[in-house]
Amino acid sequence: MFSASSDVGSELELDCTSSHDSNTLIKFADDTTIVGLISDNKESAYREEAQTLLTWSRNNDLILNTKKTKEMIIDFRRSKKTVQ
Repeated sequence: MFSASSDVGSELELDCTSSHDSNTLIKFADDTTIVGLISDNKESAYREEAQTLLTWSRNNDLILNTKKTKEMIIDFRRSKKTVQ
């Protein structure tokens, strides 16, 4: 989750949207979450989305609060068990 804050009265560019089909941006109040589906260990679309959000935040005078920024990885792969 990315958390950003801005000076009161500044105008924000409202076109911060996901640029990849495998990612979704969820925005609520002053929090933004990137949800990304990483398949075949290809995480470049997710990483690019995070960089795009960071650039968008800077361009709109928002400051990324690194103390509130988290990355959660959930792995849905299942290992095959051998039956003896």
